[in-house]
Amino acid sequence: MLSELQDNLDEFRRAGAQVFGLSADAYHSQHAFAVQRELEFPMLSDFNKEAMTALGIKMEDSGGYHGVSRRSIFILAQDGTVAYADVPTERGVRPDVPAALAKVQQLASK
Repeated sequence: MLSELQDNLDEFRRAGAQVFGLSADAYHSQHAFAVQRELEFPMLSDFNKEAMTALGIKMEDSGGYHGVSRRSIFILAQDGTVAYADVPTERGVRPDVPAALAKVQQLASK
């Protein structure tokens, strides 16, 4: 999913969006991952799992992993409220990046 966001990064930016990745991994792990995947947007660490808990995407158990988050896309409006959320609950289903881009473009045209 992050690679798909990277592939569409210019379009997100043209619509005025800032893209961030978020995971519970430590900074150094995220940095290595971002370099390997050639991601051009910041990766933020939720090492204490506060954001994923607040967003309701923390999973206590996922295939033997504990305290991981669901793959998700959140779009915040200018006022900081969640304007869009795509949080698939079915295992193996990823958030819809084109739908998120369409929402960003819709918000930008208002």
